[in-house]
Amino acid sequence: MRRRSLELVDPRAGAPPTSSVESERAGPASGPVLLVVFGAPEPELGRRIVVGDELLIGRDDARFEGLSRSLSRRHAQLRRAGGALVVRDLDSRFGTFVNGVRTHRAVTLGVGDLVTAGKLGLLVTSAPSEFLPTPDGALAHESFALDALLRDVRAAADAPLPVHLHGEPGVGKRALATELHRARGASGRLRVVEGPAPPDDPFGPADTCLFPYLELASPRVLDECATLLRAAARGRPTPRIVITTEPEAAARLPDRVEAHLGAVVRRSVPPLRERREDVLPIARAVLARLAGRAVAIGSRLARHLLAQRFPGNVRDLEAELGWRLRRHDGGAPPAVLELDEDPASSRGWLVAADGSFFETPDAERTYLGGRRVLSTILCALAEAHARDVELDVDALAARAWPGERILASARAGRVHVAIATLRRLGLGPILTRGRDGYRLAPALTVVLT
Repeated sequence: MRRRSLELVDPRAGAPPTSSVESERAGPASGPVLLVVFGAPEPELGRRIVVGDELLIGRDDARFEGLSRSLSRRHAQLRRAGGALVVRDLDSRFGTFVNGVRTHRAVTLGVGDLVTAGKLGLLVTSAPSEFLPTPDGALAHESFALDALLRDVRAAADAPLPVHLHGEPGVGKRALATELHRARGASGRLRVVEGPAPPDDPFGPADTCLFPYLELASPRVLDECATLLRAAARGRPTPRIVITTEPEAAARLPDRVEAHLGAVVRRSVPPLRERREDVLPIARAVLARLAGRAVAIGSRLARHLLAQRFPGNVRDLEAELGWRLRRHDGGAPPAVLELDEDPASSRGWLVAADGSFFETPDAERTYLGGRRVLSTILCALAEAHARDVELDVDALAARAWPGERILASARAGRVHVAIATLRRLGLGPILTRGRDGYRLAPALTVVLT
């Protein structure tokens, strides 16, 4: 698990500028805060405990009152030492664990580490001591980073500038665009633009037009975006424009769009692995939506979810929870969803025949739900694997963008971006290129039908 240090920092200082229009306010200094994530009564989940210079974990400290009977009176000690945070077990009855490993000596902690005292799970976070997440339910979260981003997005609703949100797939860019539209209070619609507006339903000034994954957009969509940007730059009434891209595309928007962009509110959306405190609140919201009622998360499942990297971010989290709900015996969703037996496969890499997911030999599963282009290309590669053939750029483009007339150079560029993304998500060891095109390594891959 990659960890960040817990030195006192200004959460807005020292970071590279991410916007043409940035907030001028300075944030308060951050310090270590423990977040109660499991092993406590449901109303106590999310309780925040500021560490300060020293903190006693145990029933003798009033801040831990009513959290868990498994806590000793003096269970463990946290101490700030030279900018680092150190935990030491105090000969407790049920032990102290750091990321699942029992510790009998002092251990240095970092942001994202999980301290389990008895049965009580405490996630190490960094935030201003007075911070409390905005309790409006727009986006489930506990992190200071996402809360600050939400405030920025809502503030941007009043500025007549395009908004560019960039971040990894699945981090919540579309949800933030929805929140921006809601904050505008306009009577129009949030419209996901996949082509020119229909003549009988043109875009209006009250609308918010979202151009997702602009780096993969077709020429028609790029032209529509450029037209709206050009009109906005000339002071004409236009919809609010929101552009989303992946991080590496943030600095190289297509020329026809960049030429008309001018001033823009640009924000980076951090990946889920950098804000682990958001994993369980999002998971509870997802389960409630899928099950139609509240479903509690068991301690073993909570530990499992907090240990995942989720390369597809919230999409991977949603896919895993949906899969676990479907595996549950019986018709009704459980009151508590717990981790069941899911042994690692000994058959090599697993790829779903429909391209919806792949799984490493270590049973790390990556879901591609909601990412049509990637899942379509993986499906095509799975079919080619069954026929023992390779697929060239033209064949993959025809599957991913059927019926579109695309210049050869643009077609190759799109396919290369999609292949590079699949490799970055974890398929690199088996997604190979031969003389005639791309394929899944035959000796290492099993396609699940």
